[in-house]
Amino acid sequence: LFLRDKPMPASATADDSEAATRAPAWGVDRPEAIRNYRFWAIGCALTLVPLAIVGLVPNFLPILTDAGFSRELAASIMASLGVAVIAGRLTAGFLVDRYWAPIVGAGFFLLPAIAIGIILIFPLVPATAIMASLALGLALGAELDLLAYTTGRYFGTLHFGRVFGGIYIFFAVAS
Repeated sequence: LFLRDKPMPASATADDSEAATRAPAWGVDRPEAIRNYRFWAIGCALTLVPLAIVGLVPNFLPILTDAGFSRELAASIMASLGVAVIAGRLTAGFLVDRYWAPIVGAGFFLLPAIAIGIILIFPLVPATAIMASLALGLALGAELDLLAYTTGRYFGTLHFGRVFGGIYIFFAVAS
């Protein structure tokens, strides 16, 4: 509501406006995006990741307490997950500015599988629980940021909301 561009005064020309320095918006509409393989690739990736994350996050505390952790220690480990979410958001943004976003996404989206592997393979002690928590939190922090970035990158910003919403359906159904 408060962050809209100010209308250009009638006496101003395009040369002296801030808008003249911006690149024009481009993008495809949702029906055209749906016909693009990237739409489906991003959607499929966003179906698999929430299945792992959304299933594990609410059950992580009971997993820890069932493994013999005190509620206080389990809560402290869950706090590391929250810190990792913030780190995941910042790290994903930093990395997609420098590297190819699908590779960055693949790295982050492997983390829930790594977290599950840690829980299943290694003895659940505080160190391994924290490693699983950090892996899970990094992925949780990066997932929607990567969705927003790849939507804008591959489909443009002209119809961003409509295309983003179409891809977000995959995430919402999987969650």
